Amino acid sequence: MLSFLAGLLIGTAGAWVVVQYYRQNMRLLNEEKQRIEQERTLVLEFMHNLVEGVGEESPRKDLYRRIVHSAVLGTSAVCGAVFIPNEDKKLRSAAVEGVFPPQKPLPRGVEEKLVTRAEFIRKTLESDEIALGEGVIGQAASMGKVILVNDPEDDDRVVHHHDSLLRIRALLAVPMFFRKRFLGVIAVANPADGMGFTDTDVSLVSSLAEQAALAIHNADQINLQMERQRLDLDLSLAANIQGMLLPSKLPHVPGLDLSAMYQPAQQVGGDMFNVIELPEGRVGVAIADVSGKGIAASLLMAICQTSFEHLARNGDGPVEVLMGMNAEIIDEIRADMFVTMLYAIIDPTDETIRIARAGHEQPVLLTVSHDNQPLNCRTVYSEGMALGMVPGEVFGAVIEEITVPFRAGDIFGLYTDGITERVDRSDAEFGTGRLMDVFRHEYRRSAEGVKNTVLGAVESFSEGVPPTDDMTLLFVKAQEKQAS
Repeated sequence: MLSFLAGLLIGTAGAWVVVQYYRQNMRLLNEEKQRIEQERTLVLEFMHNLVEGVGEESPRKDLYRRIVHSAVLGTSAVCGAVFIPNEDKKLRSAAVEGVFPPQKPLPRGVEEKLVTRAEFIRKTLESDEIALGEGVIGQAASMGKVILVNDPEDDDRVVHHHDSLLRIRALLAVPMFFRKRFLGVIAVANPADGMGFTDTDVSLVSSLAEQAALAIHNADQINLQMERQRLDLDLSLAANIQGMLLPSKLPHVPGLDLSAMYQPAQQVGGDMFNVIELPEGRVGVAIADVSGKGIAASLLMAICQTSFEHLARNGDGPVEVLMGMNAEIIDEIRADMFVTMLYAIIDPTDETIRIARAGHEQPVLLTVSHDNQPLNCRTVYSEGMALGMVPGEVFGAVIEEITVPFRAGDIFGLYTDGITERVDRSDAEFGTGRLMDVFRHEYRRSAEGVKNTVLGAVESFSEGVPPTDDMTLLFVKAQEKQAS
């Protein structure tokens, strides 16, 4: 009987222990569940705030403020900060909440003299740079790992300030990465309850760091897309302006057959051409190439185009026009830019071309059989320096004007180096020789026909290799004089 009662008591006690164990585990599970739910709620709210910030096109500083605010709120920390890398790969503070202790010692005596302490600390944080591996923040960045310091007294990585307001009782630093790209460090200090940070705090800030890195990456992509859209708009506007400055159609000049084309390598380019009717049946033809490509080259081209229109319509000769253009742009042009240009005045009545060349490619002149002379195709050389390189007295001393005959059937060809320097798959250039070969074989055709054949020859030669420079052609063919 006694053994029976003893067994019953032991069984009852065992059952009680099991129940208590079960209740304790349930309590722990419920606490863990509540912790996970709390973390989930905070992360979801954090993500919502960040999405709102990114969607509102907020300044980047506002995005960092949202990050640090969420970290401080989730951990009940007294203060927090976000540190991001600069161009020198050192860390600087991007946002601060509360009085976050500076991560470097303050000058002796400064703390006691502070009147606006919080403002001073904020400016100190903004100006200080933390090297990778330096202190808790630098080590979290260099190691790519979470660093938790709950006992900072004997930790050499922690700065020990004399001011009690700046004393670090606990510090948690979590790096932010997106696809192995380091984006910064989230740091929180001093929990409000005076205790250290818990595993829950570490888990929470780590989750926030992952979402923050994604938000920063997305913000970068949005900003990049917006910048591309703005650039596309600027390029579109520049292309429209450039199109308005180039001749929409060539004038009809008795005794001359003209054809031209312009093809920029990018949306806008730095080549230009123009054809201007002058008194007494003459015509001025010009071609130019601005060094470089893109918007800067297109803007300089626009300046050259308007300057040329003004000077050429005054009736000045080729040398005078180019000297005037050099004088106008010499003080405006960037030191690393210049313009090559050729200006010629064609007189169908006198059957001549007056040519001046400011460092541009030598024009091609094909002359048919005249006075028992055979067909001849050659480049026409004259001295001259590019516009915007030297002062007017030097430019004027070098530039030279020459006059050549231009009779019925002859062809005068102007081009930019985008034509002759177009390469094939072996990196060989089209060259002036191939250009003259087209002239020799196609001289019986119209100016338009010769131009189209040249373009076809260039494209065939390049074997599909896209152009890397602007291409411009301007051809003039002399026609038979009409009987009066």
